Amino acid sequence: YNDGIGVVNSQQVKIENCFIRTDDDCITSKGFGWPDRDRERDGMAVEDVTVSHCTLWTDRAHIWRLGGECWAPAMRRMVFRDIDVLHWDGPWLATVEPAEEMLMEDVRFEDIRVNGEGQERFIQVYPPVNQWVRRKKAPGNVRNVTFKNVIVTGAHSGNIGLIKVSGIDANHTVEGVTFDNVVRYGERVTKDSPNVQIQEHTKDVVFK
Repeated sequence: YNDGIGVVNSQQVKIENCFIRTDDDCITSKGFGWPDRDRERDGMAVEDVTVSHCTLWTDRAHIWRLGGECWAPAMRRMVFRDIDVLHWDGPWLATVEPAEEMLMEDVRFEDIRVNGEGQERFIQVYPPVNQWVRRKKAPGNVRNVTFKNVIVTGAHSGNIGLIKVSGIDANHTVEGVTFDNVVRYGERVTKDSPNVQIQEHTKDVVFK
């Protein structure tokens, strides 16, 4: 019941040419902190992460869960490129969810090919307070997230996957989210597409 690869308070990380099948999340970014082990590393940022040329599969969770456990000053400059998703059976394909006043910025998903099976939920960009907060019971902020050439193919019977972008309040917002050639089952996603929710406390959400 473990994640595939978790990037925890780490910098300059490169993951490539991997096949990852998990019972939990495939790729995560976390910021546990190290107060009892290494005070110098306590709360270090997660930054400059590249995951490329990989094949991913999860049996019951997310493919990407970024920031779910995030005692860190920031998570930034993370790129996920040229990836095949064979299967996912969990809440979301990808969720960007910083909490604890953390800023998550400059995250890019590009050239992602997904075998879909009519899952109810697809992508979520939302900075909540969750059960893993450890020090600050507060949401985070999101800046500059891009989904480019993300293509879902396969069979479905009604469900095409929810896309949700939402902030929390005026101090915990989501800004600068781009969906560039995101296609669900042959239909390019626009702001008016079914199952696209752009909610309050968001800014500069763009569809191309």
